[in-house]
Amino acid sequence: MQVRGCISALLSVALLGGTTAHAKVVEDVPGSLKGMETVWDALKTADQRPVHILYMHGINSLGSDDSQVFRDSICNVAHLCESKWQKAGTEYADYGPYALDATPPTLEYLGVPIWTSENDAAEWRASAPFVTHYVVRLRGHNAILVLDEINWWPLVLKLKCERIVPGDSHLAGPNRSLLSFCSLPNKDDPDNAKRFKQYQWLTEKQASDLGHMPNRAALINRGLKTGLEDWGFSDVFLGIGPLRPVLEEGIRQLIAKSAAFDPRASAGTKSVHEGRQAYNWQEHLQSGKSDDQVFVAVTHSMGSFLILDSLDLGTANRAKAAPHSLQAQQDSIEDQALQYVAERTSLIYFFANQVPILELANLKSDGSSQAAAIGPDTSPDPKAAQTAPASETELISRWAQVHAAFENRVHPNDAVAQPKIQVVAFSDPSDLLTWRVPKLRDVDVVNLYVQNGLHWFWLLESPTTAHDNYAKNRDVIHVMFGKQ
Repeated sequence: MQVRGCISALLSVALLGGTTAHAKVVEDVPGSLKGMETVWDALKTADQRPVHILYMHGINSLGSDDSQVFRDSICNVAHLCESKWQKAGTEYADYGPYALDATPPTLEYLGVPIWTSENDAAEWRASAPFVTHYVVRLRGHNAILVLDEINWWPLVLKLKCERIVPGDSHLAGPNRSLLSFCSLPNKDDPDNAKRFKQYQWLTEKQASDLGHMPNRAALINRGLKTGLEDWGFSDVFLGIGPLRPVLEEGIRQLIAKSAAFDPRASAGTKSVHEGRQAYNWQEHLQSGKSDDQVFVAVTHSMGSFLILDSLDLGTANRAKAAPHSLQAQQDSIEDQALQYVAERTSLIYFFANQVPILELANLKSDGSSQAAAIGPDTSPDPKAAQTAPASETELISRWAQVHAAFENRVHPNDAVAQPKIQVVAFSDPSDLLTWRVPKLRDVDVVNLYVQNGLHWFWLLESPTTAHDNYAKNRDVIHVMFGKQ
């Protein structure tokens, strides 16, 4: 009886320690939720203008359809969908450095070229970022909701599958799920010639041999190292390093394609191409009309940095991407499309943002002293300063200024009619890879704290659950769609 009693007591403690009351949204600043703009507000329109969610995944991606959990939550958690989401086609970055006949960038890793021969042309085509459009109608609204899922993960797969994963297998032990993912057989995209739905970066033999390496690291340590740290956080270094201009250029092209996608053209048709280049955003850009498409950005982890980096109208990074292959006419169209989207974007959601930590890589001198010089005999290079990547604060400020100028044109001298420019940052305090966003000039920053998983014995919340579960957290979804 004493043994049974001890077991029962232990089970009770475990059960209590592993559960928690349903956590609501906690405001960093009391009253932040009052009057906050939501996706629901954007959908309140009498016409049928499309409302676009630009969905940008973060680190640690394992293939396409990253937005499925978020889309399912809109339908099943918020119960807003009239029907199921429809997939309305995929488009690739396809000019400049991403043209089918483009030469891969001449980048090296540990002194070895990443793309080295003519055989790498197919691998470079398989590395092109792409956007997949999803469409749904919501109850009580005429506006069509479009989710433009921007996939940048293909660009980093070659390095991670061929260099990072094998090294981890030798050192810590094999991560069999990543080995399986990297060795999936080639699959062509039937709707886009010479593009791939998946690409085989490791042969089956390579994956098998690596899979038989001994497990040298402790189980939990091995999982964190080969997964979240090496597979996931390596994306951050790639995104802020020399690959940044090429990555940014690809995302800019995909945002431009999202601006031109019209869900009304593809509705009820069998062709996934019907909506492409169907929306005349150029006319609206020139006329400055307000009864037009609306854009809301939803970003996860590093996606917050990438969306701001790509919406920036500066061209310093573009010049570094592939200057020999750029086409002036296409660049001009892209610039106009980015201006069009930035003007019509007043709300960006961050899930597990990394804005403050990435700012550490963008320290700036105020120009009034030599304090930022490398050494006592070194002076800053003025040319380098002009082409230095913009900081997150600068990127947000530029976006806010573009949007404010547009609203002043559309609603002159009418501050009430002008929507607030907001950044809403959701963070689970137990998430190892999220930070509080400080006050930023020109922007209303709202920090909201949520809980994505169970707190075991009030000591631990799963790091992956804390970082990954924002899109399925009912409190997050309710706030975003005005149901809090």
